[in-house]
Amino acid sequence: MCVICHKAKSAKMPDIRTILDMWEDNPHGAGIMWRSGSLVKYAKGFMKQDKFLKFLKKNEKELAETEVAMHFRIATHGGVNPWNTHPFPLDVGTNPNSMSGTVQSCMMHNGVLPLVPRSKDISDTAELSLRAKAFPSPEKYIESIDEYVSADNRIVVFAPSGTLFVGDWHEDGGLSFSNLNFKSMYDLGFGFQPKYYYDWNDMSWKNSNGRKVRIEDVDPYLLSYEDEDAYYAQKDGRWTEWCANEYGLDVAAM
Repeated sequence: MCVICHKAKSAKMPDIRTILDMWEDNPHGAGIMWRSGSLVKYAKGFMKQDKFLKFLKKNEKELAETEVAMHFRIATHGGVNPWNTHPFPLDVGTNPNSMSGTVQSCMMHNGVLPLVPRSKDISDTAELSLRAKAFPSPEKYIESIDEYVSADNRIVVFAPSGTLFVGDWHEDGGLSFSNLNFKSMYDLGFGFQPKYYYDWNDMSWKNSNGRKVRIEDVDPYLLSYEDEDAYYAQKDGRWTEWCANEYGLDVAAM
């Protein structure tokens, strides 16, 4: 599931650790939109973390003084590519594949929409933006389908009339998040919980959201003691021996 972070005009931008956590759990590209006077600016298609961070640094002053929304994507429809990153402009005649621009209305979405994209190359959000553009007021169209999509979806629209939120959001000191899946249980106040673990059912490493990761991407400091032992046994080439000694398992035969 993707994640959106919304910053109210008077709030501070999220810290670097929060941004990195959101990217790590949603690594298929990022985008940003922010208010500039009566209009909305946007930039998307950031497929590398360092490029997105450089953009934030370059525009640090402007972003600090206005309303901002950032989107970090996990692909569900349309593949992993720059043009399926968010946001999507809603002005009539705007190109949904444009990587930047200044518009009147712009939207981001988190979830899986109950609609079929008109092309296998576009995402469900791109499809929603195309449908919304067919109406005189795209934000009113999106608001009208609130009950239809809000159970498992979150949408934010920057429009001339104001900011529209669809679905339930999590508020935290002027920041709003479409979900908190990127946070560890420790961050949420429940004590330390590992952010990575070894899944014995399919013999793979996963992050706290249940997505498979390479062992090279696992941070051993964010493992339980048991999984930390498994981690170093694999890294040190002692995996078969360790499994046999710890659990009596013949992993070579599994």
